[in-house]
Amino acid sequence: MSIGRRIAFGTAQLTLGNLFVRLLSLVSIPILTRLLTPGAYGTAAMAITLISFISAAALAGADISYIRAYYAKQTAPSCAVEAFTWRYSMASALIAAAAVAAFWGPLAKAFSLPSYAGWLVSGGIVLSVASTMASARARLQSRNGALTIATACAGLGSVAASIPLAYAGWRNELPILAGLATSFLIPVLILGIPPLGVLLRSSGLSPAVRRDIFGIGIAAVVNAPAYAIMTSSDRWFLAYHQGADTAGIYSVAYGIAIVGMTVNAAGLYVWTPEAARLFEARLPNSIQQLGRITEVMIAALAWVWLAVAAAGGDIVRLFTAPAFHEGAAIVPLIAASVFFHGVIHLGNTVCILEKRLHRSAWWWAAGAASSLLLNAVLIPYAGMLGAAVSQLLAFAVTALGLSFNARRMLAEHINWMRVLLVLFTVLAAALAAVPAWSEAPLVSLLLKFPVVLLTAPIIASYFGAGAILRTALAGAKAVPQTELTTQMELAGNEHSGDR
Repeated sequence: MSIGRRIAFGTAQLTLGNLFVRLLSLVSIPILTRLLTPGAYGTAAMAITLISFISAAALAGADISYIRAYYAKQTAPSCAVEAFTWRYSMASALIAAAAVAAFWGPLAKAFSLPSYAGWLVSGGIVLSVASTMASARARLQSRNGALTIATACAGLGSVAASIPLAYAGWRNELPILAGLATSFLIPVLILGIPPLGVLLRSSGLSPAVRRDIFGIGIAAVVNAPAYAIMTSSDRWFLAYHQGADTAGIYSVAYGIAIVGMTVNAAGLYVWTPEAARLFEARLPNSIQQLGRITEVMIAALAWVWLAVAAAGGDIVRLFTAPAFHEGAAIVPLIAASVFFHGVIHLGNTVCILEKRLHRSAWWWAAGAASSLLLNAVLIPYAGMLGAAVSQLLAFAVTALGLSFNARRMLAEHINWMRVLLVLFTVLAAALAAVPAWSEAPLVSLLLKFPVVLLTAPIIASYFGAGAILRTALAGAKAVPQTELTTQMELAGNEHSGDR
């Protein structure tokens, strides 16, 4: 099996696991939204935001350093790299968790969280970092099947932990937080961690080598917290200005709107390694092919936005309690943010190919600053719609910035008129498909389905997407497996907060 096919097969496995988790959420949402109040979801969203932000800062890109340095044997032995990155990440997580526990009183007051949740937040930070590192370790070992199983079991475990607690009478945020902690713990149990002997003894690396390894992922010190701000700060402002109930309604609709992330995740595992393979083959037309495949990827992301924007509002009305139906209005806007998230990674691939990842940090920082400013201005006046617009514009700023970085390599090799034609077609279909076609959400979904489905072959007719991909696979020589795996994992783990 060729390198490209092995990567595609692994991507298909992981995508199935992610889709399974999304389907589980559609099963659990009708149950939990009828047992729990919007306020419970809002409080849980604040706690999850805190866990996400602190764990990303504590990790500080150690997973990226782990992946990138593991195969660079000229830098340090693999076992030493593993020992150093694991020891650093877990020590940092434990220190962060202890600090949260020590200062939980003022933190709970600032974020309007219950006093008992301190141990859940602290434990969630440690488990989140451990889960990220365990996933990185499994990817280094090419254990895609185990990753798929771990993802599916994490989803099952989350549902199994949350629903019984809600039925048992805990009608607050506890079932949601318990489900989150379970979803972090299960991958660690399935995928495993290095032997305790590795974790307890020093890596033996010199200070200079440790600095070099740590420096590989240092951009994530900016990128990961920036991502957490861009995807979570809207709920901070909503809870402050509109209350926990509004933040809870927003969070439920948000979870449905980001289903397109499953396609983005697949892109991280297919697009980046294929781009690396074409780039390293140094063929005369490698850059041209990268430009043409970029067009195909943009078209795919745009069609996914159309599908989610058209169906998302009806799904909110179909699967949630009436108290949450107001959130349907934000689905198209948040789904557009997911589109720009995909564009960000297309632009980021160029930074990887040019080995200039630090350039991405500036644009992630700009996106985070835009998010905070726009949330502060829009949410007091526009509520949930203001929050969704703020997130959309913040991701658009980062996407445009990284696309600007990529212009030197790809701009002249992209048919911009074709890209604009694709976007115009998708927007025209969205004008018709986004509004509800019936008061009954299931009927509305069934009526819209043919319109969304027929848009796909119309877009494909603009260019031979399948022919482009087959040409790319057949025309380039394979690069060494270690280099390709490193490029793939570096891309896939650059923003560990995506999970």
